[in-house]
Amino acid sequence: MIPGLIGTEGAGMALSEGIDGDDIRSARAAAGLTQVQAAAVVHTSFSNWQNWEQGRFRITAALFELFLLKTGQFTLQKTVPAAENTVLRLRLRSGRVTEMTIKRDVLKEITAAVTA
Repeated sequence: MIPGLIGTEGAGMALSEGIDGDDIRSARAAAGLTQVQAAAVVHTSFSNWQNWEQGRFRITAALFELFLLKTGQFTLQKTVPAAENTVLRLRLRSGRVTEMTIKRDVLKEITAAVTA
């Protein structure tokens, strides 16, 4: 289960304890992709993807978010603006909602990538 993605002081997102192999497998299945195709979406190897789904290794939140964005499995909804950070509510295609805090400059990059 994905309880939320938590912003960090660094230039990325901290991996939520809740992203597990079942979530990754479900996201891939919802996209209608094989493991090889899913790996190609985020520019990684088949073996990496397989290890994430089997729980041998953890996927980073940034890479999982990228996969969800590129496969259209959630929409970005800006909910609470702040000077440097923005809280986003993400509605996954499965219906689950999660929130994350993201730095303004990173949000601009994501928005540009999604709308390009």
